[in-house]
Amino acid sequence: MVLGEMMLISLCTPSMNRKRALKKCLQSRIKAANNSPPVEIVILDYNSTDGLKRYIKNIKKSKPFVEGNFLTYQRYTGRNYYHLAHAWNLAAKASKGDYIVIFGTDAFLHEDFFSFIREAIEKHQYEWMSVGRQNGTIVCKRQVFMDIGGYDENFEYYGSEDKDIIRRLKHGGFKRGVIPGNLRKITYTYNKDKIKNYRGNLTKKEMMVLNADIRHENEKKNILIANQGKEWGQM
Repeated sequence: MVLGEMMLISLCTPSMNRKRALKKCLQSRIKAANNSPPVEIVILDYNSTDGLKRYIKNIKKSKPFVEGNFLTYQRYTGRNYYHLAHAWNLAAKASKGDYIVIFGTDAFLHEDFFSFIREAIEKHQYEWMSVGRQNGTIVCKRQVFMDIGGYDENFEYYGSEDKDIIRRLKHGGFKRGVIPGNLRKITYTYNKDKIKNYRGNLTKKEMMVLNADIRHENEKKNILIANQGKEWGQM
């Protein structure tokens, strides 16, 4: 960030065949962004086959943003199945912001979401933020995200990747802020829709058990930097 410029916040969302969920929530995100520019909305298309590319093209044509805001779209075609941590990392690396916000496709934002984040960071110099004691949504200084190796790409399946990165942020000593829970709302998603794009024929419970084993092993080894010795977040 250049001295005198406003801090750019990037809202990063990967999507594989979740256009329906994204369509429900995107307007609330645009409204929140327009309430506190500059904001970049990043959509990482993880080889979707549901018309996501055309939908985003039409959104761009409608010119929904105030000055300073913009939408970044990138498409990944390297896999025919979803790899959760890799998708999160791709979305984050596609962004240009000083801070990144990590969101799934199924979250509505209150119109004051970005203004709260911006004011809190500027006042307290937080390096990362999360919603109350919950996991999931995080805000993170871009450089901090890169320094800790992003999401651990051993987490291919649904669950625990958020707990792992939050543990690393906490134990890394980075200054944390809290986001009020009423600034975002997660819409209900059927389990079959949450897991339909993953490799194999695992249930949600089986996925979470596998990931819990990875998380516990990382805790045991006190791993604070993920993906060491690996190229991560690669297109």
